[in-house]
Amino acid sequence: MASRLNLTADVCRERNIKVDEAGFEAAMEEQRRRAREASGFGADYNAMIRVDSASEFKGYDHLELNGKVTALFVDGKAVDAINAGQEAVVVLDQTPFYAESGGQVGDKGELKGANFSFAVEDTQKYGQAIGHIGKLAAGSLKVGDAVQADVDEARRARIRLNHSATHLMHAALRQVLGTHVSQKGSLVNDKVLRFDFSHNEAMKPEEIRAGRRPGERTDSP
Repeated sequence: MASRLNLTADVCRERNIKVDEAGFEAAMEEQRRRAREASGFGADYNAMIRVDSASEFKGYDHLELNGKVTALFVDGKAVDAINAGQEAVVVLDQTPFYAESGGQVGDKGELKGANFSFAVEDTQKYGQAIGHIGKLAAGSLKVGDAVQADVDEARRARIRLNHSATHLMHAALRQVLGTHVSQKGSLVNDKVLRFDFSHNEAMKPEEIRAGRRPGERTDSP
């Protein structure tokens, strides 16, 4: 991968295009993290999870919300309760946590009550249900328990800014390159964003500079 980056950097230098190596490394580290999670507690077990109930997402209006545990999963199997130290997927009847979708990562935060604290490290969809993936830091938790769901507000705000930036980038590219430009994919998290788009040739240096200006003007006071 390093040699591929070096080759790309060489080509870009020939065209006076600056390569964001720090952004590249940040995106690669995010991918490595997700790969590590998938190889351990994550995709292997999550693929086995089948949830009959549905969750109501209320995260556009709330970052804190009271809910009820409707299902618990450990190692992909439904359980009635979990204890401190156990990794699990917690499903609630309603939640402010955004589940990963459309290239945007899921929320992190905490589920808590009088006698327990569950650290949410990721949020995923399981059919019509929303699963909070993480570890019970203290106490015990069982199906039917009431919980207070708290989203990491600062992280959500950073993700929202990057999400908005993808729309600005798309609009700028269509303005500079033409209306044929369409989004083909994206990655949006709290640290970086990646925007994939279709175009019939490599962008010229002047097109790259022009594409940056609308976003720069928008961010200016």
